[in-house]
Amino acid sequence: MLPSYLDMLAIIGMASATYFTRICGFLWLRKHQLSPRARAVLESSPCCVMVSVVAPSFMTTDPKTLVALLCAVGLSFKFSLGVTIVSSVVIMALLQNFF
Repeated sequence: MLPSYLDMLAIIGMASATYFTRICGFLWLRKHQLSPRARAVLESSPCCVMVSVVAPSFMTTDPKTLVALLCAVGLSFKFSLGVTIVSSVVIMALLQNFF
């Protein structure tokens, strides 16, 4: 099951948007001394893009996807980002394969 060319175009577009938001601020401000707060904002921008990629999933009516998303939200309050992502992927895989 290979992704279609539209899927690949969407993936490349999202990757480009993520990279662009990450590097744009640093390139634009490369000759300026950044405060710790400004640096923190620039370093968190890819997380903002990740949210915009995941947000459309909340508009689904598929119960398996909604359960996985609710689990991810719940896990995010207790665990780090890495644990939340891995756990969410495993939960979604289990739901897809067994239900």
